[in-house]
Amino acid sequence: MVPTAWDTDRTGDNPLRLGLLRCDEIDERFRDLAPSALELYRWTFETDGVRLVDYDVLAGELPEDPDECDGWIITGSRASVYDDEPWIRTLSEAVSRLHDARAPIIGICFGHQLLAHALGGQTARSEQGWGIGAREFETRVEGLPSPVSLLMSHQDQVIELPPSARVLGSSEYCPNAIFAIDDHAVGVQGHPEFTPEYMAALLRSRTGRIGAEPVARALESLDRETHGREVAAWLVDFVRRARADVRPDD
Repeated sequence: MVPTAWDTDRTGDNPLRLGLLRCDEIDERFRDLAPSALELYRWTFETDGVRLVDYDVLAGELPEDPDECDGWIITGSRASVYDDEPWIRTLSEAVSRLHDARAPIIGICFGHQLLAHALGGQTARSEQGWGIGAREFETRVEGLPSPVSLLMSHQDQVIELPPSARVLGSSEYCPNAIFAIDDHAVGVQGHPEFTPEYMAALLRSRTGRIGAEPVARALESLDRETHGREVAAWLVDFVRRARADVRPDD
């Protein structure tokens, strides 16, 4: 099934089409802050010349052809990649096919972990506990500040990288915060699409699970500068470069 791209007047005549492999939806309690998961990603990624094409993974929507879109974004999810769920297995198989075709792929949080999981790495519950709030990590790439700060909300981490992957960003608490594979796939543990307001609401709703003290510290961190827009722009550039390398005559 090939969904239809959202109409927008911001994308120009020949937009870069990014297929959004959407793995979750916004809780109804937070719809005043984020109407939908798709909207969060549109606000962040649909700059001039970029259009998102929505694929509802939980409803079985997956690409039939790697060239349906110019690149792919695997979103976050409240699920864990090691959960025994049919949709996770099916998504992993689809991501493996995209990788084999050298299609440009971006993984964000769960998507970052799924990318590693599907391609031979390993994800597990972190011994470091929850990573929440605005977190910094060092980067090793042009086009991003170092340290870079992103909003985080995760318990799981990539603990073993896939073959040929290399680390592009890390911290003591999250050694594999950004990784790339063969210059056409990249995973980012943080959430460039989150807003501080949405992050705050999410944290407060999870106080019982996480604990009052770590949530309070995470809420305080939301006053810091973060680099979600810069990371999103870098990810779009990554897709453009990957397409140029694989399809130089396009």
